[in-house]
Amino acid sequence: MLTIVTKACQEVEGFDQVCQRLEKKMIINGKCLSTFQNYLRCIAHLVIHYQALPLQITESQVEDYLFILKKKNAAESFFKHTIYGLRFLYRAEGMPALALRLPTLRSRQAFPVVLNRSEVMEMLSAPLLLKHRVLIAVLYGCGLRCMEIRKLQICDIDFERNLIHVRQSKGGKDRCVPIGQQLTLELKN
Repeated sequence: MLTIVTKACQEVEGFDQVCQRLEKKMIINGKCLSTFQNYLRCIAHLVIHYQALPLQITESQVEDYLFILKKKNAAESFFKHTIYGLRFLYRAEGMPALALRLPTLRSRQAFPVVLNRSEVMEMLSAPLLLKHRVLIAVLYGCGLRCMEIRKLQICDIDFERNLIHVRQSKGGKDRCVPIGQQLTLELKN
């Protein structure tokens, strides 16, 4: 199966060297692999669209491309990664002036969905097995991500202080989250 990045490397001469330089800068700057892949995928789409290296594409062409993405109702994450990827690429290639002229993205602050007491009770009573109920309770009650709960070990639970030590969370950071008394009892069971 041909990926979009592979296709761009085959169609546009020199794009593979751009990819290598970008990867080197991403690693040096401590960016994770998924960020690199997302940026590269979005830049590859742009490269294929114009059949040119990203540094050969003019500012007005980039603007036209972003306009096309908006008109096509491209996913917000794709649009965002295109801008962030180009911004990182321009800075990495020593062209910070172009990076500054890219549009700024406003973050949308949406309120999280909070379940009421009866909805939580219904959600927790649905699974038949205790371990599934506790798993859901920890996910929802402590606000853990799926990957965080997969990595969770018994030694990460501090029953004395009612805390869970979440290791290597998003961005490679550790954090501690509180556990309610009822959930602590369920975890001990």
